[in-house]
Amino acid sequence: MDWSLADYLMAATLLALLVGGVVFLFSKRWCLAYRMGCALSIATAVILFWVSGAVGIIGASENDANLAYSALLALGFLASFAVRLKPGGMALNFAALAAGQFLIGLFALIMGLGREGVSWPYDILAATIVFSLLWLGSAIAFRLAMKPAAETV
Repeated sequence: MDWSLADYLMAATLLALLVGGVVFLFSKRWCLAYRMGCALSIATAVILFWVSGAVGIIGASENDANLAYSALLALGFLASFAVRLKPGGMALNFAALAAGQFLIGLFALIMGLGREGVSWPYDILAATIVFSLLWLGSAIAFRLAMKPAAETV
């Protein structure tokens, strides 16, 4: 694989966002469940963006259907700030991201998107299941952060 300057800049940006997210995460006094939800969601977002852009989940990376994952991430990012990073809103946000991830995969399978890929439909199935479960795990962590024993945000 031959990387261009844009590829290196994107990789550097993703790593900077990952490190920045971790630094932000540990600079706040949140309960462990909230921190775990943040850490899982940040890692999932970075990996999803990287995989869908570099390799492609729906067919090759050049397949425009992979942009649905970037749209999903953008909506999740905006929703996180719309709910003011409160645990209850974050739990709903990441449950919605899990559902969105599942629906993108289901739509791709029903419509036969990425059929030209070598391992179709297994790549879409595997990515859909794994990323949906990761988003759901994040939602569960935020839900646990709502418990009265947990520190409030």
